[in-house]
Amino acid sequence: MATPSKDTDNKDVKGLVFSPIKSPVAELPKGNLTGKPRKLKDGAADVHNLILTWKGLNIDGTNLFNQIANIKLEKVFQVDGETEEEKCNLPSNLEPLCEQLLKLHKDMKKVVVKLVRISEMIKGIIELSDYQHGETGTEVFFKTWNLHDFSQTVSEICEMFEKELKLKKCLIENIAHSDTRKLLMFYSAAWIHQPYISTQLDFLVDSLLLETGLK
Repeated sequence: MATPSKDTDNKDVKGLVFSPIKSPVAELPKGNLTGKPRKLKDGAADVHNLILTWKGLNIDGTNLFNQIANIKLEKVFQVDGETEEEKCNLPSNLEPLCEQLLKLHKDMKKVVVKLVRISEMIKGIIELSDYQHGETGTEVFFKTWNLHDFSQTVSEICEMFEKELKLKKCLIENIAHSDTRKLLMFYSAAWIHQPYISTQLDFLVDSLLLETGLK
């Protein structure tokens, strides 16, 4: 029995027509977006920008906390043997720093309010979609996420910042009145480390940007 030659095999291969394999992941919509996709993409961009604004404000707050802590350590606390006492009168230069912190907190609150509005906007899109098409919410506008995925992600982000904002207010109200060095250092550390904003934040934001094609 004759063995097929290599030339015959090559001819057979050349004659084959390969059909392209379509990825199960949807392609990003092209051109100018409108309607729901436009709102979702703009919302994702706004979330990213608002978080950058918050990070800048937190750095400014850290600098103010450090200044307050240094003033307290240098001019307020006195060490007498093993005991520590606080002078009754607070230095006058603490007041403008505290006022700056209060203003900074207002700016942080604006960030959180805008994040909440974005979350409410997405929930509104879901309600409208459910009203128009029934309770589905499974429509994919970009790659793999449906409306509920967007809503859950932004809601998680909002919850972090809402809790952190409340903590910031508490820290601002008490930093100048801390009566021990340990408490002073605790307030400063709590401001810097932001315990309510988990390491999951970066993952959530990156996922949001990747889904909408912004990254």
